[in-house]
Amino acid sequence: MVLKLYNTLTGKKEVFTPSKKEVLMYSCGPTVHDYAHIGNFRTFVFVDVLRRWLEYRGYDVKLVMNITDIDEKTIERARRKRMELKEVTKKYADAFFDDLRVLNIKSARFYPRASEHIRDMAGIASQLLKNGRAFKADDGTVYFDITKAAGYGTLSRKEVNKHVRARTKREDYDVPKHFALWKSKDDMDGGFFFETELGRGRPSWHLECCTMAMKYLGPQLDIHTGGLDLIFPHHENSAAVSEAITGRTFVKYWIHVSLLKVNGKKMSKTLRNYFTLRDILKKGYSPMAIRLILLSNYREELNFTFEKLDESEKKMQKLNNFLKSCSKERGIKAGREIEEEFENAMDDDLDIKKALNIIFKVIDAGRPTKEVGEIILKFNKVLGILVEESK
Repeated sequence: MVLKLYNTLTGKKEVFTPSKKEVLMYSCGPTVHDYAHIGNFRTFVFVDVLRRWLEYRGYDVKLVMNITDIDEKTIERARRKRMELKEVTKKYADAFFDDLRVLNIKSARFYPRASEHIRDMAGIASQLLKNGRAFKADDGTVYFDITKAAGYGTLSRKEVNKHVRARTKREDYDVPKHFALWKSKDDMDGGFFFETELGRGRPSWHLECCTMAMKYLGPQLDIHTGGLDLIFPHHENSAAVSEAITGRTFVKYWIHVSLLKVNGKKMSKTLRNYFTLRDILKKGYSPMAIRLILLSNYREELNFTFEKLDESEKKMQKLNNFLKSCSKERGIKAGREIEEEFENAMDDDLDIKKALNIIFKVIDAGRPTKEVGEIILKFNKVLGILVEESK
C-alpha cells in the first residue's frame, strides 16, 4: 500500500509523492508568551508521529518548526510582567523544549526564532512593495494586496470581495481583507520595534512564518502542518506572500489537525478546563499516558477527559506488563502479517486509532513471545509511547 494523506488544499486523500527523498516539512510552532497547553501538544505529537512514519517509510525528513517570539501576545505578556521581551520569550521557549522532551517528541532540524530574522522579513516586504503586490498606508504600515494574488482563498475556500479593505482588528479575521506585512504604528511604545529599511516597526505573524519557511526549506515545501484554526487567515496569507515572491506553489500537501476539547467544551480559563502539560503532570499522570491519549486520528475532534486519561494509564501499564512478560522463545508465525496490518493503517492517512487497536489486539491474544515483543518495539519507533529515545 502507498502512503495517502488528506490534503486541505484539494479536500481529498492523495498519494504522497514528495519532490525528492528528503521531505521538506514545516510546522507552525508555539507563540512563547505562556506554557503550551494540551491542545497545542495534540498538534505537536501528531507532527512527531507523521515525521516518524515518514522516516519509517525510508524518507529523510527536514523538519522546521518556528518559534514566534515577537507578536501581540508576547508583547502584552512582557508589558504585564514589566519584563524585557527576551526574558519572557526565553522562559517559555525553554519550557516548551522541556515539554517536548517529556513527551518524547523528536527534535526538529531547526527552530528559527522570528526575532532573529527581522532583516529577512523586511526584505520580503520591500520586494512586495517594489513588484506591486503590497502597498504602504499613510501611517507607514505595509499591507499585502490580496486582489493581486490570483489564487487567494483557494486553501480556505474564502471568496474575495472586489471592494476589500485593510484588516485592522483581530475580530475581522473571518473575512478576507488586505493584511499587514509590516506594522509601523502598533506597539511602538516600550521599545517593541525594529529599525529596518521600512522604517521603525515589526513584522506580522504571517510574514514571519513564510519568511522562515522559505529561508530554511526553499521556495516550495512538501508538507506544511498546523492546527485547523490556522487555515484562515494565517496559512492562506503565508501562502499568498510566498507565492508572490517565488511564483511557485508554496506547499504541495497542507495537513491540518482538528481541535481538542475538554469535557466536550472549548478550552477556556474561565471554564476552568484549560490545562497545560505541566498542570496534568502535577496531578500525577505519566507523560506517556498523556502522549497516548493525544495519539488520535488527527482529522477527528478529540475530547479530552480525565476518565479517558485514567484509561490511558491502564493501557500503558498493560502494554509495559506485556512486554516484560515476553519470553526469549519464538512462537508466532504471523509476525509479517501483523506488521502489514499496522503499516496499512498508518499508510491510510495515519489511522492511528486502528494502528493502536492492532497492538492491543496482539496483547489481548496473550502470546508474549520474543517476536511479538520485537514487533511492538518496532511499532513504538513510530508511536513513541514506550521508552525515552535518543532525540
